[in-house]
Amino acid sequence: MHTLKRVEIVSCFEANCRLHGVEALYLVDESPRAMDFSGWLVNAGARVTLCAIEVARRMSEAAFQTYTSDFDIAVLGAGPGTEADIELAARLAQRCAPLLLVDAPSEDMLERIYALGGTYRPVDATMVDFLLAARQAVDRGFPDLDRLCAHAAHLWRLPPQLQRVLQLNLWSFTDEEIARSMRLSIHTVQEYQDTLRRRTGARSKHGHLRRLLELRGAAAPTHQEDQP
Repeated sequence: MHTLKRVEIVSCFEANCRLHGVEALYLVDESPRAMDFSGWLVNAGARVTLCAIEVARRMSEAAFQTYTSDFDIAVLGAGPGTEADIELAARLAQRCAPLLLVDAPSEDMLERIYALGGTYRPVDATMVDFLLAARQAVDRGFPDLDRLCAHAAHLWRLPPQLQRVLQLNLWSFTDEEIARSMRLSIHTVQEYQDTLRRRTGARSKHGHLRRLLELRGAAAPTHQEDQP
């Protein structure tokens, strides 16, 4: 019984902390635990990009928005937590879910972090606590179709035309509407759709969103018949 219960708990933990397909940006400070946190993200299945926090702060707004556009979560090693950290978190929140690692934040700082749609964990957080927070932050992130398409283009190596067709598919455009929008013939659009399905593995033009969500670790809801 004890062994079975332990297996169930471990399976539940793995499901809740799974980050397969997640693009994570780690803005690194001088904390000696930075490599612990980034290593945990990698082991959970995330693809991690490291950037020095000071480099991110010095980026122009245009460069910053371009650099952070493809990430699902940004981990900010904030240490003691300063006004500059909150400002950086606010810039990150426009593109992805911010997770701040803060040592003893004030109530005012916590309110501001939560108001941005972000979350925080202490710098001495355990692996379980940190990964649960990361998974929750990703799940709360706004489903930005532009970011999904950018991720798809990278994942499936889509040229610009196919990326545009995918984007319009996600917006439920018909082939006729896609043809008008892209100034193409219906025949050309249908050829693009065929190529896109081969690249993505989707069965139809409406299956691309499901493929993207599955590759990012999401699970489709199970069908349950209504109980009498």
